[in-house]
Amino acid sequence: MGWQARAVTSGRVWFVGVLVLALVGGWWFGGGRALGAVTVETVASPDCSGTRVVRAPWDGQRVQAVELRRTMDCTLALRIRNDSWVPVTLDELRLPLMGPDAGAAVRVETVQIDGTEERPLPRGVAAVFPLDRRLGRDSTLDVTVRYTYRPDGCTALGVLQVPAARVPTGFLLRSRAVQAEPVHFAGTTETNC
Repeated sequence: MGWQARAVTSGRVWFVGVLVLALVGGWWFGGGRALGAVTVETVASPDCSGTRVVRAPWDGQRVQAVELRRTMDCTLALRIRNDSWVPVTLDELRLPLMGPDAGAAVRVETVQIDGTEERPLPRGVAAVFPLDRRLGRDSTLDVTVRYTYRPDGCTALGVLQVPAARVPTGFLLRSRAVQAEPVHFAGTTETNC
């Protein structure tokens, strides 16, 4: 094999190598941009019966907080939005510190997703709801979370901040957890602390 044949082969190898790097880089960059365009937003303040939503001090400001009372029954409307250019996969809806094994004085009872009421997985500190669904580009998914007082829970006086929801999303083998604005709960003397 002469020097000219080696030069042509070497040129082809370089071309294929650059092409592979460009494809992998584009996939990585495009996947990151797609996942970065997925958001979880709180549509409205918590809607509660059997308790009040009050203004309470938190981190140098006043925030809306649900007073934890035995009679409380609240719903929170969330919207998962995909503003990216491609569909993404929503793996699960995770509500931290509100699952069956959590110790706070609040627990998630059910969620409504596309009109279907679901209960959380039976174990865990977080209330977890498997989604395993695709969310098309420029699409939304509305979720209503229902939570109540946990009589055997303990939440001290003051304000407890809980992330409203985390939604791990995936695109082309990449994933990212998207988090909503936090929900605040005003502690109560009715807990077992």
